[in-house]
Amino acid sequence: MSETKTKTTKKRKLSKAAIILILGLLIILIPLGVFGSVLLHSWITNNNPVIGDRFANDLDPAITKDNMDSIKSQISSISGVEKVDIVMTTSQMRVNIDTADNLSQEQIANIAQDAYQKVNGVTPVATYFTSTNEKKMYDLAINVYNYIKEDDETMIYVLLTKNSKMEKPETQVVSEPVNAELAYELTHVGEVPETTPETTEETTEEE
Repeated sequence: MSETKTKTTKKRKLSKAAIILILGLLIILIPLGVFGSVLLHSWITNNNPVIGDRFANDLDPAITKDNMDSIKSQISSISGVEKVDIVMTTSQMRVNIDTADNLSQEQIANIAQDAYQKVNGVTPVATYFTSTNEKKMYDLAINVYNYIKEDDETMIYVLLTKNSKMEKPETQVVSEPVNAELAYELTHVGEVPETTPETTEETTEEE
């Protein structure tokens, strides 16, 4: 008779340290997974406008996609306008207007005013962009420029803003310094002043 060998398999039991380690990893990985999914969703929807998203009792009535499409269409019909983009954040509507490169500063400023009137025609400023004691409403920013080039003195950029707390809109030529003399001093620090023939002659006569 051949002897039969019985093999017994022993189940390995996890040690207490291993169980604690696994539980610890799960506790760490679950929040990381949730956080990662939030980041992924935020990255995917980063360039999408936020429409109809309102605070409690605020931003009512809300600016809709139809409102934005109508505003974009009407501003695009203004003479000199080449491209219009509307970006909606949580509580601000930004209207970006790219105009013909050869327009003057006055013409670009006029386009900003015309665009404001177009916005007012579709979404009345008194209703959509003016807060009350009971609720906060949208802020409005209209950016109008011929082109965006860094360190190019011929660039013209006009910004019209109407925050919900402001009574009237304000217009600023962003491409020009508020204090030209101070701006020149700050951008020419350490430079030696240019000498002209007249100043050279005066210096020689004094000597």
